[in-house]
Order: sequence, then structure tokens, then C-alpha cells
Amino acid sequence: MSTTDRFLVIDFGTSAIKAGVVDGRGRTLGVGTVDYTPATPQPDWIECDEDTYWRSVQRAVGAAWRDAVRDHGDAPLAALTITGQGETFFCLDESLRPLRPAIVWLDNRAVAEAEILSQRFGPEEIYARTGQPDSFATWPAAKILWLRRHQPDVIARTRWFALLEDWLIARLSGQLVGESALWSSSMMLNIDDGTWWTEMLEVIDVTPHQLPRIAAPGDIVGAVGYAAAQELGITAGIPIVAGSVDLLVAAVGAGSIEPGTISEITGTVLGVMTCTTERPHELAAGLPVYRHVVPGLWCLAPYSQTAGLVLRWLRDNFYGPPGERSPDVSFDAVVAEAASVPPGADGVTFLPHLAGAWFPEYDLSAKAAIVGLTLATRRGHVVRAALESVGYMLRSHIENLASIGVAPARVVSLGPSARSELWRQIKADIAQLPVERVDATESTIVGSAVLAAVSIGTHPDFQTAVGAMVRTGERTEPDSRTASLYDRRYTDYRALYRVLEPTFRHDGSDAR
Repeated sequence: MSTTDRFLVIDFGTSAIKAGVVDGRGRTLGVGTVDYTPATPQPDWIECDEDTYWRSVQRAVGAAWRDAVRDHGDAPLAALTITGQGETFFCLDESLRPLRPAIVWLDNRAVAEAEILSQRFGPEEIYARTGQPDSFATWPAAKILWLRRHQPDVIARTRWFALLEDWLIARLSGQLVGESALWSSSMMLNIDDGTWWTEMLEVIDVTPHQLPRIAAPGDIVGAVGYAAAQELGITAGIPIVAGSVDLLVAAVGAGSIEPGTISEITGTVLGVMTCTTERPHELAAGLPVYRHVVPGLWCLAPYSQTAGLVLRWLRDNFYGPPGERSPDVSFDAVVAEAASVPPGADGVTFLPHLAGAWFPEYDLSAKAAIVGLTLATRRGHVVRAALESVGYMLRSHIENLASIGVAPARVVSLGPSARSELWRQIKADIAQLPVERVDATESTIVGSAVLAAVSIGTHPDFQTAVGAMVRTGERTEPDSRTASLYDRRYTDYRALYRVLEPTFRHDGSDAR
């Protein structure tokens, strides 16, 4: 056991790839971040090609490794692990090379196919099998059915279906291996025992032989090969540890390895996580459930489609396009502009559904809206309203958890957004709960490193690893003076969705 062990984590975000080097004490020694933009070749289509992903991985790993060596000296890596978005998938040929761009999880092309699968199985059976509350266009099963109906030539040439993280493991090691939690939201895997859902595979005409071997989080699934190591600038032979969904490892990075805490991460999406000892089997509040990376625990993990993505949209559209805006316009600068606007944003309400609504509305046709503008409205009002909209989504998640008896007394805020005192205060005031943050900005990367550290024996168990590698920081208390204001504004926010919902499908599309 050595706390000087170093772990390389690759985190596939939806609009950025991060790499981090973390040691056995939880110190982040180096981080590299590379932004990228998926393609949108048609309305509701979101795709990304292999070269974009691989070049971004190379650059992110290179930057993280250079930082670690420059600031902390050279030392071998003990393990590599991967986390990130679920559901994004590739169709691969016999040589494990993609036949077409990956279909990104945000892609909504398969609405009709999702409805076919929902009618075939029903929400109750889908939830019982997969832990997901129904069939949606997000899930790979629906998109594979779409490919079979609209791009049969691709299906005819497909030897393997692989999630994004599976593809990277294959690119690094030559081994095609999937992880159980990532695949549980494919609508193709039985969540209770990790076997393939045979009846679903029959309907979408996929055989188990076209799917990867399934491993548990923390399993060693291969080693980095010579060619990939050369391209990444690391040493060949490093063991690859199966990671998990970003939401689950972020929960570990928050220290949430036993019931009692809600953790939230405002990245591209808003993800909320809390763990339980019992898996809900009834559809109830429709809360998505996963196996926790900690054996014996389950994780309730509702999320919303757009959170940090809203800030990116605001920056790109309200502050000038990339290449033309001032280099001083960082995300922190955008958030800071809201500080001069009072709670409630003077009546401006932002409905943040730029890529459809997920939990609790489950309406991928939902659209965004900004309501309540006057001649006195400034750009800062819109930014404040956008920040508050994420707080309202967080409150929706907390209320739905409470409806099934899960009501922790605090929220742990993760990710870069947690650095913002203003945004933490907004979330605390809207939820009327204290909000703490962890010291490490990159909690998903630290949580993944905790998993790898337990896997290779740097720490004997999760309790020891979390105690050594995760530290909480500032605590923001809710301001009781804003409670009644935010109660009213939250009611307005929920009402706005209901009022606009009938208009969401009136967009001239023939896809719905």
C-alpha cells in the first residue's frame, strides 16, 4: 500500500474531455481539459467522430501528465481508469474501429423507436429490469432500432456495439469490455444480475455476441498497449481499471458511500446522487437507480439534461462567438455578472430545456424559454435566472427523493460550479438546505481515483480510501430571508413548463 501511487483518470464529458493525475492521498497533481463540439447534422441529431474523441484524449492526457511532472516530479502510473457520460455509443467493425460517428446520448432522433419499445414492454417492466423509468430516445436500444430502420447498411456491417468508454478501453488495450452501471442505462442489461435482457435484444435484433464482456466497477480489464501508450505519452503495461458512470464516481468523490447525503454535480448536465441499501423496485417517483460502485449499495441518480450547458450557450450567444469575444469572458466571469441582480432575478424566469427535459418531466421535446423581460432587464438578469433554473431543477430532484422517504439533511456540491459562492448560495436558498463543497474541484476524477486505489490495493476499502482522499471544504447555509421568495419563484418555474408544454411539439418536425 502506497499513498504515492499515481492514477490517470480520463473523463468523457459531453462537451469536454478531462484527464487528471491523482495520487493516493487524493491530491490532483495535474489536469488537462480539452473542449470539443459534437456535430449536429440534422435537428435532434448529435454525433461525434472517433478522431475528435481520440485527439481530445491525447491532448488532455498530455496536458495533465505535463502538469504532474512539472509540479510534482516524474513517477510511474499505478493504474488508468475511465469515467464519463453514459449511453453514447459506436458501431464497430471486426477490428474494433467505428463504422460511423458515435451517436451521443443527447441525440433525440429515436423518439418513435423509444415509443415502440415502451409499448412493447411497458414502464414497469423496463424499471424492474433496468432501473430506468421508461423507454426514451436517449437509450442505445432505441437508437439501435432507429439504425436498423434507417441505416441498415451500417447495421449489416456492425460486428460490435460499444459504449464510448468501451471503445476507449478497446483502443487502449485491444480488449472490448463494458462496465455494468454504464450499460444499465442502455435498456439492454438486467440491473440485478448484470446479464443481458434477452427479450429486449430479440426485439432490436442484437445478439449477446455483438456486445462487450461486462465487468464490475473496479475490475482490472486489460493493460495499455504499446501503440496507444506511445500516442498518449505514457508507459505501456499500465493496468486499466473499469470505471463507472460519472454520476456514480462523483458521489464517491463527495464521500457519499453510505446513506445520508445528497451530492450534486453541475457539469454539462445536473446530476444528483444519493445511496441506499435497498433498491426501489416499484416505479414510484420514477427515480433512476444504479448499482453503486461500493458493493452492496444502490445509487438513486436523477439528472437534468442541461445545466452547465446553459452557461455555455449563454456565453456563446450573449458574449460573442468563439474567436470574437474577449478572452476575459470565462465561465466565472459569466456567473459573476449575476451577482448584481437580486434573488428572483426581478421576475425573469429561465426554462433551461435546450436539449429537452429529463427528470422529472421526461419530455425530450421540451424547449427552453426566457420569460419576464422588460426594458429594465440586463444581461445579468438572464444569467441570474439561468443559475436559479439549475437551483429549481435541484429542488425538484430533492422533492422527488423525499417522496420515497429519502431526505438527507445536506447537499454536497461538486465540480467547477461548486467554486462559485454565488451559485452555492442560490442552490442553498432554493433548496433550503446547507450546501457544502469538497476541496477537490475535479470530484469525478478524484472519485475515479478512489475506485482505482481500492482496486489495486493502495487502500484496503472504500472507507479508508475516502478518508484519505476526500476532504470537504466550505459550508453555505441557506438564507431564511429568501425562503418565501424562492417558494413563489419555484412555483412560477414549474408553472411555466406546464403552460408552454403544449407548444413544444409545434416545431414543424415530422420526427414526432
